[in-house]
Order: sequence, then C-alpha cells, then structure tokens
Amino acid sequence: MTDLPALKRAVARVRAIDGAADAWLGTAFYIGEGLVLTALHVVLPRPPASVALRVKLEFLAAAHETEATLLAHDDTADWALLRCEQPPLVAPLRAADAVADGEAWTAYGFPGLVEQGLVVGGQVRDARARESAAMPALQLFCDEAAAGQGAPLHGLSGSPCMVDDRVVGLLRSTPQDSVLDGQGRGRPVTV
Repeated sequence: MTDLPALKRAVARVRAIDGAADAWLGTAFYIGEGLVLTALHVVLPRPPASVALRVKLEFLAAAHETEATLLAHDDTADWALLRCEQPPLVAPLRAADAVADGEAWTAYGFPGLVEQGLVVGGQVRDARARESAAMPALQLFCDEAAAGQGAPLHGLSGSPCMVDDRVVGLLRSTPQDSVLDGQGRGRPVTV
C-alpha cells in the first residue's frame, strides 16, 4: 500500500519559468541528493521547439518551491534528470527491483484539470510490454482514465508509478482520441 502523504510530499508540479504564470508543464518526483526525475517531453516538447533548461518545481504538499536545471536526459526513453537549486526536505522515492502483471499501482501528479494534484491508480496489465523493439515499457490500466468517456491526463507525465511504496516507472504517454462535446467541439479523452 502506498503511503500517500509521503508520496505527495515528494512530487512536484513543474512550471515554466518563462511564459504564462499559470501554465504548468507536468510532474516530477524527488529521488534524493537534490535530484528529481520527470519525462523529457515535460521540459523539452516533441518535436523540440525550445528547451526549458530551467523550470520551477512546486512541492505543494511540502510547501516548498525551487528552480531546477536539466542535468541529463534520454531522448528515446523520454526521461530527464533535473538538479534542484534548493532540494526539498522530504524523503526521496525509492525504486523497486521488479514489478509483476496484475499488481496494483498508484500515481500522483498534476493533470491540467486538477491544480492541487490527483491520485490515480489501477493494475499493471503487462509488466514486460515494449514500446518498440529497444524500449521496455509497462502497460497500465487506469481506473480514472477508464471512467465514463475517459479523463484527460495531460500533466501527469513525469509522475512516479508506485507499487508498494516503490517507484516502478514514470508516466510518459497515454493513448488519446477526441469526442464531440455538447457544442460540437472536439474534446480530447483518454482511451
């Protein structure tokens, strides 16, 4: 069972330093020694238009804000390691050794619709899925995304995927489609 208060303290909303003050880019999480992990596309959009080399991290549950810089990244695996100027005083999230099909997972992050954060969860469908021949991935089923017509999850990218208080991965992509709203406009939904 995931310790939600500890998880929430270690997770940050990622905001751009330059640009709209109310626009957040996604989510990141603290792994210790002043470092946070996120999805690369949170700080470097695809296709690359401009690099967000410096971002603001808001650890809302820990009442802590800091700026961070891009330290390392992997384009193919879509992860980025950031260094905090002033690390939060929170317990870092720890990695798991393995994950199995059918295990319950939990994530916490900042989708665009929920400014104060959202807990999502479900089951690991395939712990040995592949995004490509060279890229391992976890295929997850998300209860919140499956409800109704699906919930838009933009902003959860970079959130830690937790199984039994350990990080097994980070959220990077969600299959999406669009449906017409009541006024005939397209609205993105998770499929």
